[in-house]
Amino acid sequence: MAQSSNTATGNVSSIRLFLVAVGTFCMMLCNGIINNSTTYFIKPVSEFLGVETTTFSLYFTIITICSAIMSLVVMPMVMRIGMRISAIIACIGVGAGFFMMSRVQALWMVYAGALLIGIFRAFDMKGNVEKW
Repeated sequence: MAQSSNTATGNVSSIRLFLVAVGTFCMMLCNGIINNSTTYFIKPVSEFLGVETTTFSLYFTIITICSAIMSLVVMPMVMRIGMRISAIIACIGVGAGFFMMSRVQALWMVYAGALLIGIFRAFDMKGNVEKW
């Protein structure tokens, strides 16, 4: 009887591991599509704002550095609040950042949107990887 109980527990944990892997893959796929598509608006937006494309490209650097720094701060918070709530926080925060990016009128707004996206991107995957 104990043997079948361990097998059932093993099957449940295998299914949970698979679901976490699939969820992580889906989140990274969406993240990759969004991040790769943002390169298409560098030239039109920089022309609209009247700045060089290299100046506008600092946007990506801000997102990356901010995500790296915030992941150190966010990890203990994600462990306390749980993966589901952290994913909701990430969706709302990154969505707000992209909404802000759609309304830019000046270069500082681009950088503020990048900062917002970078902060909340730290919430999206850190908990899934740690719980794995």
